[in-house]
Amino acid sequence: RTAVIEDVRAVVQSHAGSATERVSLLAGCAHLCARHGIDFSTLLQEGNFFHEHTVLYWAIVNHSEAPSAPFEFIASVLAHSAPLTPETIKEARRACIAMGNQDIFQFLRLCPEFGALPADDRFLLGVLVPPEEIEIETMEGPGRPFSVKFKIPLFRKRMVLSRQIKLEFVARERLWQLSFFTQANPTFDLSHRERFRDGEWYVGLNLGENSPRTNVDVGLFI
Repeated sequence: RTAVIEDVRAVVQSHAGSATERVSLLAGCAHLCARHGIDFSTLLQEGNFFHEHTVLYWAIVNHSEAPSAPFEFIASVLAHSAPLTPETIKEARRACIAMGNQDIFQFLRLCPEFGALPADDRFLLGVLVPPEEIEIETMEGPGRPFSVKFKIPLFRKRMVLSRQIKLEFVARERLWQLSFFTQANPTFDLSHRERFRDGEWYVGLNLGENSPRTNVDVGLFI
């Protein structure tokens, strides 16, 4: 067990070789654990694996992969870690926020264990994970502005039947949550339900966990 931990710690470092080499080394660690009856998934998800974080956290923080296979090593860590615990999922989200990496966050959203859709949306869309496309464009200037483009399949149908659509993205070291909702299913402060009128659609912007408060100046174009 000690030898495997040391090997995995070496593998998740940013200078540990190419993604393909690191994937191979990780597979070797998994094989060694299987031979000695060690649960590799549990080991990878230990919260104090290295400096109080999981292996997946460090795989994201030290991410550096070729454009041809940008998430090869992260995908391997995900596969070996499954089934993921809620804390591992939180750790991965924290890492994406800390690094301000929307590309990895979007990749994780497309993994069923991270971003499985509500049952109604799964039935409507015929898919398990969110199908939205989210593109961030950062700009220079005061306040560090950015723009976000969304492509939301079956938007009207989902609003009519599910009554809410929740989108998450990472920008400027924060996790943002954009929600479209109706009075029947508001996604924000339920104590103010009287503010919402039946039959109307609303949109709200909120900050997610581990995201410092900030002032916003927002425009929405549909």
